[in-house]
Amino acid sequence: MSVKQVKDQAMKGSGFLRALPFLSFAVAAYLIGVMLLGLSLDGVLLALPLPSGAVLRITFGALVLLAALVLFFVELLISTRPTKSSLINHGLSMALFILCIVLFLLMPACGTAEFLLLTVLSLIDVVSGYSISIITARRDMTLEREL
Repeated sequence: MSVKQVKDQAMKGSGFLRALPFLSFAVAAYLIGVMLLGLSLDGVLLALPLPSGAVLRITFGALVLLAALVLFFVELLISTRPTKSSLINHGLSMALFILCIVLFLLMPACGTAEFLLLTVLSLIDVVSGYSISIITARRDMTLEREL
């Protein structure tokens, strides 16, 4: 297999990863941690002493939300590019939001404030993704008219 073939194969796989909503990783981590591993959302995973003398206690729920915020930022950066994979990403983001609502309403393990915040983040992801795409398309159309 040549270097070009390996590179082409890698690019095909990365297209799928670009289309996948990154918030789905945070939702999956929540579901795996709470439902499969039985982790408590209030269980302290890490305690860091601060110079002030206070101790920062990082719980599993806080860690999932922190990861979700970072992934949301990455998701926003990716949604600024008008590509075919971004259209697929918008559709999958909508599916993730619907899944989050269903899980929140029907699964007792997902009826928590942390999962509600994940659901709201996925809603914001859907709305911002479509909004950014519309604004980008308008800008591109305006530029074409001016040329």
